[in-house]
Amino acid sequence: MAVEDRVGVCDLGAFGKWREWPGAEDVEISIQSFTADEAQGRAAEGGEEDARTVRPLQLSVLLRVSSASDMAVERADAIRWISIPTREGV
Repeated sequence: MAVEDRVGVCDLGAFGKWREWPGAEDVEISIQSFTADEAQGRAAEGGEEDARTVRPLQLSVLLRVSSASDMAVERADAIRWISIPTREGV
C-alpha cells in the first residue's frame, strides 16, 4: 500500500446520503475495555508508557457500532484534498 502525502476533508452531509442495505437489519456492537497490561501496550504503541497515559486508557471503553450501508454520492466536490508535508525516508 502506497503512502499518500495528502488527506481528504469531507462534508459528509453535502457529499452524499447514507442508505441502509435492504434487509440488513443486523447491527454489530462491540464493547472493549483495557486491562492494565493492554493499556500499557497501547500506550507503548503511541510512544508513551507513563501513568498519566496508561491510567486514562485503562479507564476507557472502546465502543464500535457497525451496520451494512451504502453512500450515494451527490456532490463529489464536497471533499477537499490537502497536501501534507512529508519527511524524506519516512
